[in-house]
Amino acid sequence: RWPEHRLAAPAVQGPAPGLAEALALVDDMRHASSVHDLANRLLHRLVDFTGAQAGALLVYRDLQVDAVALAFLEEAAALERPEVEAALWDRLPVFDGGHWALPVAEDGVLLAIVYLEDADASRQATFAAMGEALRLSLAQFLRLQAFEAQVERLALSERLARLALEGHAPREVVRTALAVALAVTGAERALVVRGEDLAMGVDAAGRELPADTPFSRTICRWVHNTREAVRLVDAQEMEGWQQAQSILALGLRTLVAVPLVAGDAVLGVLYVDSTDVLKMLGAREQGLLEAAARVLAPMLTGV
Repeated sequence: RWPEHRLAAPAVQGPAPGLAEALALVDDMRHASSVHDLANRLLHRLVDFTGAQAGALLVYRDLQVDAVALAFLEEAAALERPEVEAALWDRLPVFDGGHWALPVAEDGVLLAIVYLEDADASRQATFAAMGEALRLSLAQFLRLQAFEAQVERLALSERLARLALEGHAPREVVRTALAVALAVTGAERALVVRGEDLAMGVDAAGRELPADTPFSRTICRWVHNTREAVRLVDAQEMEGWQQAQSILALGLRTLVAVPLVAGDAVLGVLYVDSTDVLKMLGAREQGLLEAAARVLAPMLTGV
């Protein structure tokens, strides 16, 4: 743990400096199109204001990094910084020379950590005081995103269910769901896997994939056995998965797989993958796949 004198942020005396910058941070919420976009806007504004030479803004969901903005710094390097680890666990600002880390939390829930390197020391007090503006911007935006994501999931479920009720063949409904999966994730392939076999798959160009198309059976087996979804944004760098032969052989970097469950039975897996690192693919996109999976599972016998 960090000594107390390195954790305490200096008090701000008199009228709060940086008021215009703090208001701009809150205003960014109105113009951002996604969590990643907001994180980039906030980070670049903070880097400009503090004169930092490098930095990162890590947005968390359930203590897992959900979105990242970077400025002249690699994500792995930012996560390994001791100041970031101290802010993560102690939930207090850390100012260690030119390395600053500011946790942003609401109601005891960690929303983000801002990390800056080689910032202007004269801006330290103002930077600490801007935490409230960051909290307002992130909390309001994340609440809006959660509401929009819920509406999207309901709309997708209704669309697929309506196709089935209108008498469309199960294969047509599944194909529509796979096309939607590709559109919302930006992946290269979307598949429905049943057991060890490919039941149906399409690529980003809309072509149906042959039955012998290779995919990560390791991931599909794990999802089937655990009944839990998997989201890997950089599979070859993630501990525990980077040695999976199918991931290495296919050069896969991004994978999402969710179980297709009907009653108490796991009937298959809805799976998307890409050889690119899709940083924009987060919990929102996974939630849409899970919504599609709930509608598709009962249809698998007709595929």
